[in-house]
Parts: sequence; C-alpha cells; structure tokens
Amino acid sequence: MIFKHLSPLFIQEDAELQLLRVRWAGSRNAPAFRTAASGLVDLMQQHGTRRLLLELSEQPDLPVYDQLWLSTTLLPRIAQLPVTQLVIILASQRVYNRHVLESLLMQYQARIKADVQFFTQDEAALDWLTDNSPRVPALLAEWARETHPSSNQATSRLLC
Repeated sequence: MIFKHLSPLFIQEDAELQLLRVRWAGSRNAPAFRTAASGLVDLMQQHGTRRLLLELSEQPDLPVYDQLWLSTTLLPRIAQLPVTQLVIILASQRVYNRHVLESLLMQYQARIKADVQFFTQDEAALDWLTDNSPRVPALLAEWARETHPSSNQATSRLLC
C-alpha cells in the first residue's frame, strides 16, 4: 500500500514484511523536515516497523542545525524502536550527506540495534532488506506507479 501521509514524504508500507519505504520529495525546509521525520518515527512505532528503507538521494544537504537535531532528538527515539534492518539509499554523488549520516550512526551504534546498510539502487536494497522476497517485484511496480503516476493516474491515498 502506498500512502502519502507526511508531506514531503512518499511512504510505502508492506505490513506482512513489517516494512516502511520512505522517499524524501521536498525542498530544503527545516521545519518540514523535522515535522516529517518526527511523524515518520511515530508511524514506525504505530506500525511496529522492523525494516526501514530511506531513499535520501533527493534530500538536500543536511545543515549543522539539522544534524544536531537528529543526534539529540530523532536518533534517541529511533533507538527505542524494534527496527532490525535499516537501508539508506543515497546516490553516489551525495557524498556530504553520506558522511553526515555515517557519523551520526557511529554515535548511536551501540544503541541502534538495526543492521544498517547503504545502497545506491532500490531493487538491490529491497532484495537485501526482504531476504529476496517474491513480493519485491510487486513492491517496485507499486512504487513506480504511485510515485511517478501518469497525468491521469494519481492514486496515492491519504492515511489519517
């Protein structure tokens, strides 16, 4: 199921796999980033998410004040969740954000129990995250259809 709940995030859920897939789809806006990120953690807690895929290739560079907020506010909350696998997708040219995220994750390495991996392609990331589940092709097709709908096909639903 795809739903667009936390602007500026696209979110896909697969309840059977306990998976949330998230793509940043907004511009640089610190209040929107923090609101969406906090809401995402709430959603993960409500849904018992164990597998999380974050597509951050479109995420603008994280300024220092957002890095501080992530390390003092968001990561401590994530450390409390039952997430066992976390995948971060970053395009190879997003070197700055990759270093920032690696540094933040190193600070919380002992508290975050998830196996964290970086990928550049979503199909390989989903295969790893789902142990090559036969559901991957359907998830990829749904994602492509819902995040890049044709002009007459906007089917994303709101989850309230």
